[in-house]
Amino acid sequence: MKNGLLIRVAVDSNSDGWNAPCRTNGRFCYVPIGDPNRSDRGSYFDHSYDEFRPFVTALGGALPPHLSGNCHLDPDFAHLTYGDWKSRGERIREFLCPGSFIVFWAGLRWLDGKQAGQIVCSIIGFFRVAHILNASSVGPLHYHCNAHTRYTASDDHTVVFADPSDSGRLKKHIPIGEHRVDAQRIRQEYLDAWGNLRRRNGELLKDGYIQLSGNPPIFNDPERFEQWFYRKRPEFVHANNV
Repeated sequence: MKNGLLIRVAVDSNSDGWNAPCRTNGRFCYVPIGDPNRSDRGSYFDHSYDEFRPFVTALGGALPPHLSGNCHLDPDFAHLTYGDWKSRGERIREFLCPGSFIVFWAGLRWLDGKQAGQIVCSIIGFFRVAHILNASSVGPLHYHCNAHTRYTASDDHTVVFADPSDSGRLKKHIPIGEHRVDAQRIRQEYLDAWGNLRRRNGELLKDGYIQLSGNPPIFNDPERFEQWFYRKRPEFVHANNV
């Protein structure tokens, strides 16, 4: 059965004390979370915040000094992979199969417009699942493709490989909510349009609450969401930034 998950990614004020910038014309920067470790497979597999700094600067923002060194590049839109473990990895293995999808959202900060300086919750990427593997099953030729295969991973690490014909980073972010009532929340009009989101136990999302990221919500009506999404005419790019 085809399902969809809404997964929170990228730096934000809760995890790294900073939100990547975006503009009202749809442009945005994807900046991953930090990673204090070096790859045990060799420095060739490491990714650094230096890769992202020029894109932030070009958009009119500034990467703060504390975001330096290695970063945990995941999802990797250049290689169309996403890896996870623990509860989020379990959620992927339990609910997704080839043909299912993952919607990636991030907390961005407006650089312009009436809401300049405020946080917006936006869809930044979409993956149509091609196949799902244990990270330990990924061979050496694909070690570089994901943050969870750049290390010697155990079997509880899961990696999703996306269908390149229907996946990628969005060229323009799609705002779906904001920070309100002390949490990041989806606007009710979008929940209504999608047929809502639910928890693993079937409970529907309350007031659009998506603050916690450990257990990604499940699309209650995945086909209804897809219809809404494609009406937005999303443009995919196979790159982490444009």
